[in-house]
Amino acid sequence: PAVIEFDGFFHLAPAQVADNDQEKAPQQVGQQVENVFPARGNTQVENVHIDVCLALLRERAAKGAGGITLLPFLNGERVPALPRAGGSLLGLNTQNLTPANLCRAALEGTTFGLRHGLDLLRASGIRCDSIRLIGGGARSPLWRRLVAEILDTQVVCPRVGEAAALGAAIQAAWCAQPALAPVFLAELCGRFVALDPDSAVTPEAGAVARYRDAYQRYRRHLNQLHPDA
Repeated sequence: PAVIEFDGFFHLAPAQVADNDQEKAPQQVGQQVENVFPARGNTQVENVHIDVCLALLRERAAKGAGGITLLPFLNGERVPALPRAGGSLLGLNTQNLTPANLCRAALEGTTFGLRHGLDLLRASGIRCDSIRLIGGGARSPLWRRLVAEILDTQVVCPRVGEAAALGAAIQAAWCAQPALAPVFLAELCGRFVALDPDSAVTPEAGAVARYRDAYQRYRRHLNQLHPDA
């Protein structure tokens, strides 16, 4: 397909493929965001919202996180296929060790996993001209731009926020249709799926180049620590 759907922060799948692990993505990203904020004194930092992380990286952290790379495999990973892997935080030094850089490294690391999956699809001959970004993070303009520029592909969101539920309902309607009056799946999608043009993001060439360098660093670390990935 020319369009690839990204669910939340981690999951990559062609738009027609259902996935049973969709509910895991928000919890995994929330866990990573919370892990980059250390406890201060006796007070445990709790309930860190993704918007805090986005605000930090927007104001205080440059693209590439100052050379920090997160391999965010805290519960294993699906893309790359490393179900037993653990996470790794690499490239730390006294100059780049800041909450903002750690936060950016967490978001960039998860998005590099999406880029890795997209590269695999493209290498297999699947063309991708546009990405449908869904999930809670898709509501953030900064997050949409980060995904578009790391993946070097236009991003746009559906009008319906609960896109996974809508997709399940469309598939159910298609399966339950009368045999004497069949409706094509594409027709149902055209009837119920609409895009939000105000959410569209086109990648900026300069940012794409800077993220490309950070992504190549991610791939080098990945190959060194997980050569079978």
